[in-house]
Formats: sequence, structure tokens, C-alpha cells
Amino acid sequence: MKQKRIKWLVIAVAIVLVVVGAVITAKVWRSKADAPTKVTQTSSKKTQQFFLPATSNGDVQTLVYDHTKIKKVNDIYKQSTQESISEQLATKKQAKDYSLTSPLLLSNPFLTNTTSVYTYFKSDAAVTKLAYTVKAAGVADFTATAKNNITVTGEYEYLLVGLIAGKKNTVTMTATLADGTQQEHTFTFTPTKLTSGMANQVDVKDGTSKEELSDGLYALIGNRSTGTVQITMVDNDGNVRNEIPTVSYNQMRLVFDDAGYMYFSISAARIVKMNRLGEVVATYNTYDADYELHHDFLLDSNGNIIALATSLTAKKEDKYVEDRIIKISTATGQVSELVNFKDLLPDLYQKATGLDQSTNNKGYHDVIHANALQLIDDNTVLISSRETSSILKISALNDKPKIEYAISDESVWDDVELGADVLTKDGDFTAQAGQHSITYVPTDEEGVYEVYMFNNNSGLMDSRSDFEFKNYDGIGGLSATSMDNSYYYRYRVDENKGTFTLIDQIAVPYSTFISSVQTIGEHVLIDSGQKSLFTEYDAAGKAIRTFTVKGKTKFIYRVYKYYFNDFYFVN
Repeated sequence: MKQKRIKWLVIAVAIVLVVVGAVITAKVWRSKADAPTKVTQTSSKKTQQFFLPATSNGDVQTLVYDHTKIKKVNDIYKQSTQESISEQLATKKQAKDYSLTSPLLLSNPFLTNTTSVYTYFKSDAAVTKLAYTVKAAGVADFTATAKNNITVTGEYEYLLVGLIAGKKNTVTMTATLADGTQQEHTFTFTPTKLTSGMANQVDVKDGTSKEELSDGLYALIGNRSTGTVQITMVDNDGNVRNEIPTVSYNQMRLVFDDAGYMYFSISAARIVKMNRLGEVVATYNTYDADYELHHDFLLDSNGNIIALATSLTAKKEDKYVEDRIIKISTATGQVSELVNFKDLLPDLYQKATGLDQSTNNKGYHDVIHANALQLIDDNTVLISSRETSSILKISALNDKPKIEYAISDESVWDDVELGADVLTKDGDFTAQAGQHSITYVPTDEEGVYEVYMFNNNSGLMDSRSDFEFKNYDGIGGLSATSMDNSYYYRYRVDENKGTFTLIDQIAVPYSTFISSVQTIGEHVLIDSGQKSLFTEYDAAGKAIRTFTVKGKTKFIYRVYKYYFNDFYFVN
């Protein structure tokens, strides 16, 4: 009898251990949604702080968030949180008849635009324009025209961005009515401090150019100066005018569709779709489909997301990273793989066997390191491969992908079967090395286009450590010297002749990795990421103004300037 009791006791203990083990395993599995960010190139080790909106006086109210149990940034992007806020906002709007002279004012209701104020009111007379001016002591005024987010006749709602964190702001809204008359309403508000811990202003230094800066806000994406990751928006005077908190790794672009939504990534597993009010209306999770995101994504003409990715299975089993292109249906969330570079370049994968030694991909095979993509059309793409210092044109993207050619120094492919041509360098110049942030620019000539980039001029290739950069004069290494420069490069690519020609360049502070470039009209915006500075240049290559972000870490992945037209503003 005693033996039977012991036997049953052993069985019971075993069952308990199995159940406990299953629970632990389930918890680990559920927690993996952001686990990939721990090993991505721009993951942050510092926990992102988060502050609920603060009300300074009776002018601006806040919604009630107690029931949402928000404790960290990740919580605000939960579907249940956003839906709960949306329901509460709808109830608030119906609570009374708000007018322009007595509007509903709410501090950052959806918690995605730190210093913003939401406003809603009704008007019998049609409002054709709502301009507003933000004043704060010691800071230049900020003036914009807000974009109405509602189509119901007689109702108006806007998100006002541009307020300074932690300071008293005086905001004057001026509504222009259909008959040309105007009505004003002024309120004061002190928003909470920035979640990033950044100062409210970055350092600015005027250059030799006398030209005016272009319009818009600089979006600092992948800014890790404070050890956290967020999207920070800075005006031409260096004032931080808005901030979007993110969970961890974020891809390096803001993407807009024609319906008034903005897409951005909040982690290595999630891209979100946000409306003009800051409400997250959709989340696309790639982790469940066995992929993590990195670097770049765009929308095709059907509104699908085309993104650079890493196969989690290949990463775990074979240690390959950052060598896939995927498509995410924004209608269904379904993820499909378009390109596996191992299939396109089998000879390269056989020869490029070295492990990464220089980045956060250390210990992995980073054979391609795709870091930017540009759609020529829905079936044709340009890919920037940092590891091969090449720009690759790929056709039949949705069918049977094929490399059409490479834009690079021919020496990169001397001993490797590319399966396509390397375009001929036309002129006396050094080809790009370790480039980032490529942009495709069509021309009126058939078979001719331009492409510009941040040429890091960086001579690193851990996957083929025996490769010698003999054709690259003045190339930099892992650590910068006083003689090293990176460059803005612009090529003219003639597919008819099979050539590429350097048609413009600007020497800039050296950055081994990261960084970006963007043309804005005749101006060029260049971010030297590892110097934590960005400069807007005129057409002659003269600096108009340089912005420097101070912090513990010198790291701003990309800086792009956006008008935010038809999103926050009407320009």
C-alpha cells in the first residue's frame, strides 16, 4: 500500500513538473514577439521610459487610462489599448456641443505623439482652414495649417503637433470660414517631457551658404543618442516639435499612403499603420511568419508592404541574416517571401563564409547585408548591399526573381559568379563602398535613371576577409581618422550602354556604418550617423545649417525631412 502511494506520488510530481514546464515554455514563446530585437543592429539595451499625458490647467484635458494598465511603450501599441482609447474618445466627443470658441482639447489621446494636442469642434459655417501658432518662452514660434481628419459635414478634428515638451505653450488656433471671416481660440498647455530623455533642442551651426532651409520637419529615425529608440521630429531651428515612442528596433523610413495613413515600425517584428490623429489602426506582425524586419520597407502600388527581412529559421540553423525580401499584405497581414539571396547568388554564399566581426550581427553570416530598397515598379527593385558594396537590380520580383546587373567596382565580383553583368564605370572616380540609403530617380530617357546614396566609403567585408579594396583610393576603416571622408554620391545609370557615371558628390564627415542622404528640391540633406550630426546643403554643396545631437551614444541611423502634407498639415 505504501509503495502504491509512493508510486502515485511520483506520478503526480511528474505531472506537475510537465505542466509547469509547459507553462514556462508557453510564456517564453509568447514573449518572443520582440526577442529578435536583442540581436538586431540597432536594438536598444535601455528600457524605454513612458509618461502618460499631463494636464497643465483646465484648457486641455486627458483621457482616463487606468483601465488600460499601461506601464511601458509596448502597451500603447496593443490593439486592445488603441480600441479602448478610440471608444472613450467617441464618447467624449458626444458629451457636449463643442465649438471653435469652446473646443474639446485633449493631450496626446492615443499616446503616440508625445507633445501633441487633439482638438474637436462643430461649426455651422464651413471651416476651410485651421491655422495655428505655438509660442513658448525662448523658442521660435511654430506656425502650421492642420489637416482635418473628419469628413462629416459640420464636424472638425485635428492633431496639433509642434508644442515644446515640459514648457508652457500658448497655442492660438485661427479658423477661416467659407465667407472669409476668421475666428480665434487661444489656450495654454504644458506637455509632459520627452520619453527619450532628449533635450528640447539640438545644437545648430550655420554654414557658409546664405540660402534658406527647405520647409518641413527633420525626422530622426533610429536615434540612439540617449540609449533609447524613438522617432524625433526637429524643426529648422533645432527644436524638437514631436516625438513618436517606439518599442525597440525601428526601420528607417516613414511611409505614407494616399488615404492619409503613416506606416512605421515599432520593433523588429511589427509595422503599424497610424492615422492623422495618432490612432494605430492596424499592426503587421512578421514574427509569427518566421521573419524579423530590418532597415527598410516601402509600399507597392497595391498598398502591400515590401520589406527587408531576416529568416528566423535560417538565422537559428545556419546563422544567415539580413538577406531576404518579403511582402506583407496590408489587407490580410499574410507574409510571403519574395527573395532569398542565397538562391540568387549560390557561388557568393559558398565563398563568403566569414562571420561578422564588426556590428551587432557579430557571429552571424551577413553575406548581403541589404540595407535599402527602391521600387522601380511593382516587379523590379534596386537593393543596396552593404557587404558587397553593390547596388543590385532585381527583376521578376513577384515571380522568379533574377539579378539583372550590379552597380559596383568590378573587383567585388572578380572571383564570384554573379550570373549577370557588372555595369562599367564610366569616368575617373572611385566606386561606392559600404553604401546606405539609396534612392532611385527616374528620367525622361528610356533606359536611363539616376540613383543617389550615402557612400560610407567604408572598406569592411567580414564575409570575405581576404578581399582587398585595391581599387578604392582613400577608403576608411572601422575607426575613422582625420583624413577619412564619406560622400553623397549621385550616379547616372545608362542601361542602354551598360554604364554608370558619377555626376555629383559632396564630401561629409566619415561614418563607417549607418547614415542617410535625401535630396529636397535642389538641397541635399545628409546624415553622418556615427557623428550624430546632419546637414542641409545647397545646390553648390555649401552647408546651410548643421544639427548635432548630443548624448551618450553617437548614433542616428537616418534623417529624412518630411512635409507631412495631408497628414499632420496642409501645405
